[in-house]
Amino acid sequence: MLLWSSFKCSNRVAICGVVVACVLAHASCQQIPREERAPLEAEPNANSLVENTEKEKPVDRIEWPDEPLDDTPSAVTFLSLVRAPNESLRAKVRIFNFAEQDLSQLVLELSCKDVDGRSIPCIKPWSTSRSVPARSHVTHVISAHLPAETDSIDINVIEAKFTDGRNWPEKD
Repeated sequence: MLLWSSFKCSNRVAICGVVVACVLAHASCQQIPREERAPLEAEPNANSLVENTEKEKPVDRIEWPDEPLDDTPSAVTFLSLVRAPNESLRAKVRIFNFAEQDLSQLVLELSCKDVDGRSIPCIKPWSTSRSVPARSHVTHVISAHLPAETDSIDINVIEAKFTDGRNWPEKD
């Protein structure tokens, strides 16, 4: 009998706990009036690019570098250093494609710099097969093993290959 009464008591406590949890959950789901909501901003992505005829660059809230004067179809900007546990130092970059054709491969010259801005030995050249849609950009982590003392990287595009098989610079 004692066991049954303690069972009934613990059931009541459990039921009360469930009811309180439901009430709290319902209260936290109250809708905020539309006029009090903050406006949502869409994240930029390659599929939602809008042409800006004034600057002739896609408008996507990403600051695009100036288009190279030597007709290089792409530019690569250094964003940050990445170090995963038990892995070597790598670089996160953004690859911009100024061309009207999709890129399929880039050959890059990496110039590693230390904290004082001095050049340090770095992997040269480095190739990536990362696809970049026409007049778009992608973020990419370079899988090259960088020297541990690397603080920043200057990047130059040496060669580019397009999905239609063309190359830049054109080879004779």
